[in-house]
Amino acid sequence: MKEQDEIIHAELMRLFRKYFEENQKWLGEDTYASSIRIRNLLTEIRHACTARRKDIRLWQIEKRAMLDERIARRNAQKGKGKENN
Repeated sequence: MKEQDEIIHAELMRLFRKYFEENQKWLGEDTYASSIRIRNLLTEIRHACTARRKDIRLWQIEKRAMLDERIARRNAQKGKGKENN
């Protein structure tokens, strides 16, 4: 998962750099073609952000499941300790 995170992060950074360059061109050129290029980049950024958000959400779900499991084990051990007393 860590490798996938780095790949998506690198892709986002690449897209943002490209967006910045194209935005500067669009502001200077003010052409229809430059506006299409920048809009396409914004769409690519949105897709990359969606993928990154999905990965982060899966990480949250995994972490929560591990935490719930630890809490359940701890509670089970506390219950056994009370039975022995």
